[in-house]
Amino acid sequence: MYWIQSILIRLLFLMGGDKMIFVTIFVSLIVAKRRTIADVPEHLTVDVLADLEAMGLDGYGNHLIIEEEI
Repeated sequence: MYWIQSILIRLLFLMGGDKMIFVTIFVSLIVAKRRTIADVPEHLTVDVLADLEAMGLDGYGNHLIIEEEI
């Protein structure tokens, strides 16, 4: 199954796919715990982390621990 995903991603890159499509794909895979931030290509890492943090998640799909001020 992994090879199918790999081929689809490569085809999208060859066809000049939009960067945000790949960001969305990697965010979805991290949320589903199928991938981690280490698997994300370097040029997409900042955008993927920004989306995950907006969802309250870290680069591994775990909830961020937010300390409340007293």
